[in-house]
Amino acid sequence: MADKAQFDLTKTTWIDGVKSVDRLPTRIFASLNEIWAKRFDLSASTATIAWNPTVDAGEVVTNFVYAFFKSNIEVDIELTCNEGDGNEELFTLRIPANGWLLLMDDAAWYNHSASNAFGGTLDSIDKIRFLEPNAAAGKIYMELGN
Repeated sequence: MADKAQFDLTKTTWIDGVKSVDRLPTRIFASLNEIWAKRFDLSASTATIAWNPTVDAGEVVTNFVYAFFKSNIEVDIELTCNEGDGNEELFTLRIPANGWLLLMDDAAWYNHSASNAFGGTLDSIDKIRFLEPNAAAGKIYMELGN
């Protein structure tokens, strides 16, 4: 494995005892300044705000070059672009039980027409929520790198 110094990794924030074996291999990125990781305990059928730097000034990471999610249960992920604006866009993805999702950028579109999703304004994802849809508690691991 390559030396971490090669990736300009100057700060890592570990929350809730997340172990390095759970992490995404960061060697696929040319440069990372910071990695933020957290494991969330999800309650049955309850939405959980995982990340919202627009509202929470205390968020460690305010944008990302990758987002990695891994869950032991089926989870819906809601991603918001342009949070709090009249043209805010919400979109959702589902992770199957014991599955994962990797986003390689925080770029997203908002304020588009019904016939052209790419005709609006390119912005970034600025809020992430989780919802457990099957009335069963579980865990999801989230890692953001910038």
